[in-house]
Amino acid sequence: MAGLSATRVLRVVSAVALIAVGLPLWRPLLLAAVLAGTLSQLHERLVVALGRRRSLSAMTTVVGVVLILLAPLAFIAVVVVKEALSALAFVTHTLKEQGFAGVIAWLPEGLAKQVNEMISRETRTQRDLASELANWPRVREALGALAGVVGSTTHMALMAVLMLVALFFLLRDGPILIGWAESTPAMPE
Repeated sequence: MAGLSATRVLRVVSAVALIAVGLPLWRPLLLAAVLAGTLSQLHERLVVALGRRRSLSAMTTVVGVVLILLAPLAFIAVVVVKEALSALAFVTHTLKEQGFAGVIAWLPEGLAKQVNEMISRETRTQRDLASELANWPRVREALGALAGVVGSTTHMALMAVLMLVALFFLLRDGPILIGWAESTPAMPE
C-alpha cells in the first residue's frame, strides 16, 4: 500500500514538474504541432521525392516555412522599429533645433491647424509648452519602453527558433511519435 501511495505522489510531482517546464513553451510548441499537421502531406511527398531522406525533407519544409512566413514578418518588424526610431530621432532633433513650432511645421496642414487650436485653448503659452516638451522628464520611461520592445522582440525570436526546431522534429519523427502513442497502453489507476 505504501508503494502505491509513493507511486501516485511521484506521478503528481512529475506532472507538476512537466507543467512547470512546459507552460512557458506551450505556444511555440502548439504552433509547431499545428504546422506539422498542416504540412505533413507535403512533407511526406517530399520524403518520397528526396529518396526517403526524412531529415532533408523536414529541413526543406522548415526552410520553406521560414521563407514564406517568418521572413516577411521579421522584415515588417524591422522596418516598423527602424521607422519608429527614425521618427523619434527626427522629433527630438527638430525640438532641439526649431522648438515645438518646427515640429508643427512638418505636420500636414489640417493636423497642424488642429494642434495649433488645441494649444491656443490651453492656458500655457506655446513657448512654455515647447520648453516643457524639450525638457521632457519622461525620457527614462521612453527608453524603458524601447528596452521593452527590444526584449519582446528577442523573446519572439527565441520562441520562433524553438517553434522551428520543434517543427523539424515533429515532421521528421511524427509517424514514430504517433505509432508510439497508439501502442502505449493507458496507465492503470
